[in-house]
Amino acid sequence: MRPDRNGFVLPTTLLVMTLLTVMLTAAFTLVSAEYRTTDNSAATTRAQALSEAGLQRYLSMSRALVGITWDSVRVTLPGGYTDVVARRLRASTTTRRAIWLIRASGYSADPLLIGQTQARRDVTQVVEYHPAQFPAEAALFAVNGVHILGNDPSQLIMNGTDGACGNARPRPGLVTFADPPGPALSGYSEEYIGDPDPLGSPPIVYAPDQLAVIDSTHIDWPALVGGNFTPDYAIPPNPPTWASQAVYLVNGDFTLGPFAPTMFGILVVTGNLTIFGDGHWHGMVIVGGFIKSTGPFRIHGMTISGMNISLGLSVPPDTLQRSTVDFHWRSCEFDAAIVNLAVTAPRRGVWTNTWSTY
Repeated sequence: MRPDRNGFVLPTTLLVMTLLTVMLTAAFTLVSAEYRTTDNSAATTRAQALSEAGLQRYLSMSRALVGITWDSVRVTLPGGYTDVVARRLRASTTTRRAIWLIRASGYSADPLLIGQTQARRDVTQVVEYHPAQFPAEAALFAVNGVHILGNDPSQLIMNGTDGACGNARPRPGLVTFADPPGPALSGYSEEYIGDPDPLGSPPIVYAPDQLAVIDSTHIDWPALVGGNFTPDYAIPPNPPTWASQAVYLVNGDFTLGPFAPTMFGILVVTGNLTIFGDGHWHGMVIVGGFIKSTGPFRIHGMTISGMNISLGLSVPPDTLQRSTVDFHWRSCEFDAAIVNLAVTAPRRGVWTNTWSTY
Protein backbone atom coordinates (compact mmCIF):
# COMPACT_ATOMS: atom_id res chain seq x y z
CA MET A 1 0.00 0.00 0.00
CA ARG A 2 1.16 3.61 -0.77
CA PRO A 3 1.61 5.95 2.23
CA ASP A 4 -0.59 9.14 2.52
CA ARG A 5 0.94 12.38 1.12
CA ASN A 6 0.31 15.88 2.76
CA GLY A 7 -1.31 18.57 0.50
CA PHE A 8 0.59 21.77 -0.32
CA VAL A 9 -1.96 23.84 -2.27
CA LEU A 10 -3.78 25.32 0.73
CA PRO A 11 -0.66 26.42 2.65
CA THR A 12 0.83 27.89 -0.49
CA THR A 13 -2.37 29.81 -1.22
CA LEU A 14 -2.49 31.19 2.32
CA LEU A 15 1.14 32.23 2.10
CA VAL A 16 0.64 34.05 -1.20
CA MET A 17 -2.49 35.79 0.07
CA THR A 18 -0.63 36.93 3.18
CA LEU A 19 2.26 38.29 1.13
CA LEU A 20 -0.13 40.13 -1.20
CA THR A 21 -1.99 41.61 1.77
CA VAL A 22 1.23 42.82 3.37
CA MET A 23 2.46 44.31 0.10
CA LEU A 24 -0.85 46.06 -0.55
CA THR A 25 -0.95 47.43 2.98
CA ALA A 26 2.62 48.69 2.61
CA ALA A 27 1.76 50.36 -0.69
CA PHE A 28 -1.23 52.13 0.85
CA THR A 29 0.89 53.19 3.83
CA LEU A 30 3.62 54.50 1.53
CA VAL A 31 1.13 56.47 -0.59
CA SER A 32 -0.56 57.88 2.51
CA ALA A 33 2.78 58.92 4.02
CA GLU A 34 3.84 60.50 0.74
CA TYR A 35 0.56 62.42 0.54
CA ARG A 36 0.84 63.56 4.16
CA THR A 37 4.45 64.64 3.65
CA THR A 38 3.54 66.62 0.54
CA ASP A 39 0.51 68.14 2.22
CA ASN A 40 2.52 69.16 5.29
CA SER A 41 5.23 70.64 3.10
CA ALA A 42 2.65 72.68 1.17
CA ALA A 43 1.01 73.83 4.42
CA THR A 44 4.38 74.91 5.82
CA THR A 45 5.08 76.86 2.65
CA ARG A 46 1.69 78.56 2.92
CA ALA A 47 2.36 79.39 6.57
CA GLN A 48 5.71 80.88 5.57
CA ALA A 49 4.01 83.05 2.97
CA LEU A 50 1.33 84.10 5.47
CA SER A 51 3.91 85.07 8.09
CA GLU A 52 5.89 87.18 5.63
CA ALA A 53 2.73 88.79 4.24
CA GLY A 54 1.52 89.55 7.75
CA LEU A 55 4.88 91.08 8.65
CA GLN A 56 4.82 93.34 5.61
CA ARG A 57 1.19 94.28 6.28
CA TYR A 58 2.14 95.29 9.83
CA LEU A 59 5.07 97.37 8.62
CA SER A 60 2.69 99.26 6.31
CA MET A 61 0.19 100.00 9.09
CA SER A 62 2.22 102.83 10.66
CA ARG A 63 1.39 101.72 14.17
CA ALA A 64 1.75 104.30 16.94
CA LEU A 65 4.60 102.88 19.03
CA VAL A 66 5.17 105.91 21.25
CA GLY A 67 5.13 105.44 25.02
CA ILE A 68 4.56 101.66 24.90
CA THR A 69 6.80 98.59 25.13
CA TRP A 70 4.80 96.10 23.06
CA ASP A 71 2.12 95.95 20.40
CA SER A 72 0.10 93.15 18.79
CA VAL A 73 -2.39 92.68 16.00
CA ARG A 74 -3.98 89.79 14.09
CA VAL A 75 -3.90 90.08 10.30
CA THR A 76 -6.49 87.98 8.46
CA LEU A 77 -5.32 86.79 5.06
CA PRO A 78 -6.65 84.36 2.41
CA GLY A 79 -5.90 80.83 3.58
CA GLY A 80 -5.13 81.70 7.19
CA TYR A 81 -4.01 84.49 9.47
CA THR A 82 -0.92 86.02 11.07
CA ASP A 83 -0.43 87.05 14.68
CA VAL A 84 2.11 89.89 14.86
CA VAL A 85 3.73 90.84 18.16
CA ALA A 86 6.19 93.74 18.40
CA ARG A 87 8.42 94.23 21.44
CA ARG A 88 10.68 97.16 22.12
CA LEU A 89 14.35 96.23 22.49
CA ARG A 90 15.69 99.75 22.99
CA ALA A 91 13.95 102.99 23.90
CA SER A 92 14.60 106.13 21.88
CA THR A 93 16.98 108.81 23.10
CA THR A 94 17.99 112.23 21.84
CA THR A 95 20.66 110.60 19.66
CA ARG A 96 19.24 107.12 18.89
CA ARG A 97 15.96 105.82 17.53
CA ALA A 98 13.96 103.10 19.22
CA ILE A 99 14.66 99.49 18.18
CA TRP A 100 11.82 96.97 17.95
CA LEU A 101 11.66 93.22 17.31
CA ILE A 102 8.63 92.19 15.28
CA ARG A 103 7.61 88.53 15.30
CA ALA A 104 4.99 87.36 12.80
CA SER A 105 3.48 83.90 13.31
CA GLY A 106 1.65 82.69 10.21
CA TYR A 107 -1.03 80.02 10.57
CA SER A 108 -2.19 78.07 7.54
CA ALA A 109 -5.79 76.90 7.85
CA ASP A 110 -6.99 73.57 6.51
CA PRO A 111 -9.10 74.32 3.40
CA LEU A 112 -11.40 71.37 4.16
CA LEU A 113 -11.62 71.53 7.95
CA ILE A 114 -12.53 75.18 8.53
CA GLY A 115 -10.89 76.67 11.58
CA GLN A 116 -8.31 73.91 12.01
CA THR A 117 -4.70 75.04 11.88
CA GLN A 118 -2.62 72.97 9.53
CA ALA A 119 0.81 74.57 9.91
CA ARG A 120 2.62 77.45 11.61
CA ARG A 121 5.72 79.39 10.66
CA ASP A 122 7.46 82.30 12.43
CA VAL A 123 9.51 85.11 10.94
CA THR A 124 11.09 88.03 12.75
CA GLN A 125 12.46 91.41 11.74
CA VAL A 126 14.37 94.05 13.71
CA VAL A 127 13.27 97.58 12.82
CA GLU A 128 13.92 101.18 13.73
CA TYR A 129 10.89 103.25 14.69
CA HIS A 130 10.75 106.67 13.05
CA PRO A 131 8.06 108.78 14.74
CA ALA A 132 6.03 111.13 12.58
CA GLN A 133 7.59 114.53 12.02
CA PHE A 134 6.02 117.49 10.26
CA PRO A 135 8.04 120.70 10.55
CA ALA A 136 5.35 123.00 9.11
CA GLU A 137 3.06 124.29 11.86
CA ALA A 138 0.48 127.09 11.73
CA ALA A 139 -3.27 127.57 11.84
CA LEU A 140 -3.46 128.16 8.06
CA PHE A 141 -0.94 128.01 5.21
CA ALA A 142 -2.60 129.87 2.32
CA VAL A 143 -0.34 129.39 -0.70
CA ASN A 144 -3.06 130.98 -2.84
CA GLY A 145 -3.85 133.77 -0.39
CA VAL A 146 -6.97 134.34 1.65
CA HIS A 147 -9.76 136.92 1.47
CA ILE A 148 -11.90 137.51 4.55
CA LEU A 149 -15.56 138.38 3.99
CA GLY A 150 -17.99 140.00 6.41
CA ASN A 151 -17.65 142.38 9.33
CA ASP A 152 -17.80 140.63 12.69
CA PRO A 153 -15.07 141.79 15.09
CA SER A 154 -15.88 138.94 17.47
CA GLN A 155 -14.78 136.33 14.93
CA LEU A 156 -11.00 135.95 14.54
CA ILE A 157 -11.03 133.33 11.73
CA MET A 158 -7.37 132.26 12.34
CA ASN A 159 -5.80 131.63 15.72
CA GLY A 160 -2.34 130.18 16.37
CA THR A 161 -2.14 130.63 20.14
CA ASP A 162 -2.58 126.90 20.87
CA GLY A 163 -4.81 127.80 23.79
CA ALA A 164 -6.89 124.63 23.87
CA CYS A 165 -3.69 122.54 24.15
CA GLY A 166 -2.26 124.45 27.09
CA ASN A 167 -0.35 126.96 24.96
CA ALA A 168 2.22 124.21 24.40
CA ARG A 169 3.49 125.42 21.00
CA PRO A 170 2.16 128.80 19.86
CA ARG A 171 2.44 129.20 16.09
CA PRO A 172 1.46 131.75 13.43
CA GLY A 173 -2.22 132.20 12.73
CA LEU A 174 -1.53 132.58 9.00
CA VAL A 175 1.37 131.91 6.62
CA THR A 176 0.93 133.42 3.17
CA PHE A 177 2.83 135.31 0.48
CA ALA A 178 3.77 138.97 0.02
CA ASP A 179 4.30 140.41 -3.45
CA PRO A 180 6.65 143.39 -3.70
CA PRO A 181 6.58 145.94 -2.20
CA GLY A 182 5.25 144.06 0.84
CA PRO A 183 2.16 143.10 2.83
CA ALA A 184 0.06 145.82 1.19
CA LEU A 185 -0.21 143.56 -1.87
CA SER A 186 0.01 140.28 0.00
CA GLY A 187 -2.12 137.16 0.01
CA TYR A 188 -4.12 138.37 3.02
CA SER A 189 -6.97 140.82 2.52
CA GLU A 190 -10.16 141.85 4.31
CA GLU A 191 -13.46 143.00 2.92
CA TYR A 192 -13.70 145.48 5.79
CA ILE A 193 -10.34 147.04 6.56
CA GLY A 194 -9.65 147.22 10.26
CA ASP A 195 -11.25 143.93 11.25
CA PRO A 196 -9.31 141.77 13.73
CA ASP A 197 -6.14 140.20 12.32
CA PRO A 198 -5.15 136.59 13.01
CA LEU A 199 -3.71 135.73 16.39
CA GLY A 200 -0.51 133.74 16.86
CA SER A 201 3.21 133.95 17.39
CA PRO A 202 3.63 135.89 15.13
CA PRO A 203 0.08 136.59 13.90
CA ILE A 204 1.01 136.53 10.18
CA VAL A 205 4.13 135.28 8.43
CA TYR A 206 4.70 136.72 4.95
CA ALA A 207 6.87 134.60 2.67
CA PRO A 208 8.50 136.32 -0.33
CA ASP A 209 6.22 134.59 -2.84
CA GLN A 210 3.90 131.64 -3.33
CA LEU A 211 6.71 129.18 -4.07
CA ALA A 212 8.31 130.13 -0.76
CA VAL A 213 5.06 129.29 1.03
CA ILE A 214 5.02 125.91 -0.73
CA ASP A 215 8.60 125.26 0.39
CA SER A 216 7.68 126.14 3.97
CA THR A 217 5.02 123.39 4.02
CA HIS A 218 7.67 120.69 3.33
CA ILE A 219 5.12 118.80 1.19
CA ASP A 220 6.09 117.30 -2.18
CA TRP A 221 2.67 117.91 -3.71
CA PRO A 222 3.52 116.72 -7.26
CA ALA A 223 4.69 113.38 -5.86
CA LEU A 224 1.64 113.12 -3.63
CA VAL A 225 -0.92 113.64 -6.40
CA GLY A 226 1.21 111.48 -8.69
CA GLY A 227 0.45 108.42 -6.59
CA ASN A 228 3.23 108.45 -3.99
CA PHE A 229 0.68 108.46 -1.19
CA THR A 230 -1.36 105.63 0.31
CA PRO A 231 -4.44 106.73 2.28
CA ASP A 232 -6.63 104.63 4.52
CA TYR A 233 -9.70 105.69 2.53
CA ALA A 234 -9.94 107.01 -1.04
CA ILE A 235 -12.94 109.11 -2.11
CA PRO A 236 -14.16 108.18 -4.71
CA PRO A 237 -14.89 105.31 -5.15
CA ASN A 238 -15.58 104.74 -1.49
CA PRO A 239 -18.18 106.97 0.21
CA PRO A 240 -17.07 109.07 3.19
CA THR A 241 -16.43 106.69 6.07
CA TRP A 242 -15.06 108.71 8.92
CA ALA A 243 -12.97 106.57 11.26
CA SER A 244 -10.94 107.81 14.19
CA GLN A 245 -7.54 109.23 13.22
CA ALA A 246 -7.49 107.91 9.65
CA VAL A 247 -5.97 109.33 6.46
CA TYR A 248 -8.36 110.26 3.63
CA LEU A 249 -7.65 111.19 0.02
CA VAL A 250 -10.27 112.94 -2.14
CA ASN A 251 -9.55 113.08 -5.88
CA GLY A 252 -11.25 116.23 -7.15
CA ASP A 253 -13.51 118.81 -5.50
CA PHE A 254 -15.19 118.00 -2.22
CA THR A 255 -17.84 119.43 0.09
CA LEU A 256 -17.19 118.79 3.75
CA GLY A 257 -20.34 119.04 5.81
CA PRO A 258 -21.73 117.62 9.04
CA PHE A 259 -21.15 113.95 8.13
CA ALA A 260 -20.42 113.26 11.80
CA PRO A 261 -20.40 115.34 14.98
CA THR A 262 -16.59 115.38 14.93
CA MET A 263 -14.10 114.06 12.39
CA PHE A 264 -10.47 113.17 13.09
CA GLY A 265 -7.30 112.54 11.10
CA ILE A 266 -5.75 113.83 7.88
CA LEU A 267 -7.84 114.94 4.92
CA VAL A 268 -6.16 115.52 1.53
CA VAL A 269 -8.29 117.09 -1.24
CA THR A 270 -6.71 117.44 -4.68
CA GLY A 271 -9.37 119.93 -5.87
CA ASN A 272 -11.33 122.69 -4.14
CA LEU A 273 -12.89 122.31 -0.71
CA THR A 274 -16.24 123.77 0.39
CA ILE A 275 -17.01 123.67 4.12
CA PHE A 276 -20.37 124.21 5.81
CA GLY A 277 -22.88 122.69 8.17
CA ASP A 278 -21.44 123.29 11.63
CA GLY A 279 -18.92 120.47 11.17
CA HIS A 280 -15.74 120.03 13.19
CA TRP A 281 -12.48 118.53 11.91
CA HIS A 282 -9.65 117.61 14.29
CA GLY A 283 -6.24 117.11 12.72
CA MET A 284 -4.84 118.31 9.40
CA VAL A 285 -6.51 119.34 6.12
CA ILE A 286 -4.46 119.77 2.90
CA VAL A 287 -6.20 121.23 -0.16
CA GLY A 288 -4.85 121.53 -3.69
CA GLY A 289 -7.30 124.25 -4.70
CA PHE A 290 -9.08 126.94 -2.71
CA ILE A 291 -11.24 126.74 0.42
CA LYS A 292 -14.66 128.33 0.49
CA SER A 293 -16.84 128.61 3.58
CA THR A 294 -20.61 128.72 3.12
CA GLY A 295 -21.64 127.85 6.65
CA PRO A 296 -20.30 127.30 10.17
CA PHE A 297 -17.31 124.99 10.30
CA ARG A 298 -14.23 124.54 12.52
CA ILE A 299 -10.85 123.04 11.70
CA HIS A 300 -8.72 122.51 14.79
CA GLY A 301 -5.16 121.47 14.05
CA MET A 302 -3.63 122.80 10.82
CA THR A 303 -4.88 123.65 7.32
CA ILE A 304 -3.00 124.09 4.03
CA SER A 305 -4.56 125.39 0.80
CA GLY A 306 -3.48 126.25 -2.74
CA MET A 307 -0.93 123.46 -3.23
CA ASN A 308 -1.88 123.04 -6.91
CA ILE A 309 0.14 126.18 -7.58
CA SER A 310 3.20 123.91 -7.39
CA LEU A 311 1.75 122.14 -10.46
CA GLY A 312 1.71 125.38 -12.43
CA LEU A 313 -2.05 125.89 -11.95
CA SER A 314 -3.76 129.16 -11.07
CA VAL A 315 -5.70 128.95 -7.80
CA PRO A 316 -8.02 131.76 -6.58
CA PRO A 317 -7.66 132.83 -2.94
CA ASP A 318 -9.62 131.23 -0.14
CA THR A 319 -12.87 133.04 0.62
CA LEU A 320 -13.70 132.77 4.30
CA GLN A 321 -16.81 134.30 5.86
CA ARG A 322 -16.49 135.72 9.34
CA SER A 323 -18.83 134.12 11.89
CA THR A 324 -18.99 130.95 9.80
CA VAL A 325 -15.53 129.39 10.01
CA ASP A 326 -12.44 129.38 12.18
CA PHE A 327 -9.02 127.81 11.83
CA HIS A 328 -7.32 127.15 15.17
CA TRP A 329 -3.82 125.77 15.50
CA ARG A 330 -3.98 122.97 18.07
CA SER A 331 -0.74 121.10 18.67
CA CYS A 332 -2.42 118.21 20.50
CA GLU A 333 -4.93 117.66 17.67
CA PHE A 334 -2.16 117.95 15.08
CA ASP A 335 0.14 115.49 16.86
CA ALA A 336 -2.66 112.94 17.21
CA ALA A 337 -3.34 113.14 13.46
CA ILE A 338 0.21 112.82 12.15
CA VAL A 339 1.06 109.86 14.38
CA ASN A 340 -0.32 107.76 11.50
CA LEU A 341 2.59 109.00 9.38
CA ALA A 342 5.16 107.21 11.56
CA VAL A 343 7.18 104.50 9.81
CA THR A 344 9.14 101.42 10.84
CA ALA A 345 12.35 100.99 8.86
CA PRO A 346 13.68 97.39 8.72
CA ARG A 347 17.34 96.94 9.53
CA ARG A 348 19.37 94.96 7.03
CA GLY A 349 20.68 91.51 7.94
CA VAL A 350 18.41 90.97 10.96
CA TRP A 351 15.57 88.94 9.44
CA THR A 352 15.12 85.30 10.38
CA ASN A 353 12.59 82.53 9.86
CA THR A 354 14.05 80.23 12.51
CA TRP A 355 13.20 82.29 15.59
CA SER A 356 11.31 79.44 17.30
CA THR A 357 14.54 77.41 17.51
CA TYR A 358 16.26 79.99 19.73
